[in-house]
Amino acid sequence: MSDNPSGLNILLFASLKERMGKSQIMVQVNDGCSLAEFQSALFAQYPELQPFSRNMIVSVNQNFAGPEHRIYQGDEIALFPPVSGG
Repeated sequence: MSDNPSGLNILLFASLKERMGKSQIMVQVNDGCSLAEFQSALFAQYPELQPFSRNMIVSVNQNFAGPEHRIYQGDEIALFPPVSGG
């Protein structure tokens, strides 16, 4: 993992987009960080997203990602609120 922080463009959907008032945000993280590290940086930089921390769905390059997934410069990151329905 590189110690040079880089900005990742993050796509927001549904209530996350509404909460932020925009469809994209930039998050500064180290290249090659884990998804868990990314989420820590995300909530530190955007505390208004913290209420979604337990149920947020993260997609990396259009695939759902788990906490050990590594994120690199150029990856497409998308955040979705929890899905409910019946």
